[in-house]
Amino acid sequence: MGASVQSTNAQVLKNIKRTNLPLEALVEMAKNSAKNGGNSYSEVILGLPGDTKDSHFQSVFDMIDGGINEVRMYQLIMLDGTELATKDTRERYGFKNQWRVLPRCMGHYSIYGNRFSVAEIHEVCVGNNTMSHQDYLDCRKLNLVVEIFNNGKVFSELLLFLNMLGIPSSKVIYEIYLRALDDEGIIVALVREFKEDEDKNFFDTREQLEEFLQQPGMLDRYLSGEYGANQIMRFRSKALLQHLEDNTQMIFDVVRKQLDVQNILNDEISLYLEEL
Repeated sequence: MGASVQSTNAQVLKNIKRTNLPLEALVEMAKNSAKNGGNSYSEVILGLPGDTKDSHFQSVFDMIDGGINEVRMYQLIMLDGTELATKDTRERYGFKNQWRVLPRCMGHYSIYGNRFSVAEIHEVCVGNNTMSHQDYLDCRKLNLVVEIFNNGKVFSELLLFLNMLGIPSSKVIYEIYLRALDDEGIIVALVREFKEDEDKNFFDTREQLEEFLQQPGMLDRYLSGEYGANQIMRFRSKALLQHLEDNTQMIFDVVRKQLDVQNILNDEISLYLEEL
């Protein structure tokens, strides 16, 4: 069951001329889906007009705590022909944009004996007059943490157990996000690599990216995955395939501390967590 919101902030929704279903209705949908063994998902877009770091975090947490299984977080793409991409809208909201190659949208093609090397590129919003570029980067770090620890149901039993005890999943996700800003541990290294990978794939102008792509052999470096990957999915995969044990220990440590703060942790719960 899908229920896209793009944002749960009233001003952002007004700016993009959108009206969502009431949050209570989305929560009820998620509960009904879960009762019947189904999944639910929602979509949030980062960097919409009037969006801020706080409002993006809140939109993501509203979905997580509402029981939505998968929270899919997208970047704002400036599509030609849309109102958001007009000069007036760009100036009104102070969009800060960069260019990149779309993941998996490149290749070598032969047409009537002629060989063409093609890469599809697009313009991405990486900040606006209410969201600095650093705020945007912080939001992307949160998105990665949510993708690793909330989506895919890898830790669903643990998060459901917390919910049964009255502790929102967002508290755990936010604590992991704060740890990702620290200076040690696997999650810190993953977030740092994630940012470096994004940095090398974004260009300030279309011309810079086109010139970069015209370097000899560059498109093959995109085809190999060295450039042009979906950063969120790449580092989610790395977290779960190469560092599952470390990340499992970390989320359980975060949960135990949350339970301890709430004076809920006891011998029985500790034993349950060990078994889980």
